[in-house]
Amino acid sequence: QMCAQWFDAASGLVAFCRRSRAPQHEVATFVHKIIRLFSVLNACALQELASDQKGFDTLDPSALDEASMTTLVNSQLKVELVFQWIQQLVVDAIDADIVAVPGPIASRTFQQLASGLVSYHDAMKIANIPFPFPYAQ
Repeated sequence: QMCAQWFDAASGLVAFCRRSRAPQHEVATFVHKIIRLFSVLNACALQELASDQKGFDTLDPSALDEASMTTLVNSQLKVELVFQWIQQLVVDAIDADIVAVPGPIASRTFQQLASGLVSYHDAMKIANIPFPFPYAQ
């Protein structure tokens, strides 16, 4: 459910850029960066939920700047950090008319993004709370 909500938010943002009057290179830069950030968001969330230490692949993480990647690696709250980066990038894109839809429609993206974070935290509760011993027998 978490991944589906984030996919819906990402695909909506890409669709909202189709009618943008901003320069095409700015739109392409935004789309590429937002997709990479959603990829990192999913990978971080799935890694937090996984019981093993095997990492998850992301789309071209080298495209993100070195300072951001260092900050992410050292963060204790990776999912929340990337979530905040996405929100800030979307707000900047709305302000620059890269995301070319009215505010009430763009707000749906923020709602889907937030719903995905709530689903992530619900999944973390399940992953971190041990199954009661009497039921495990």
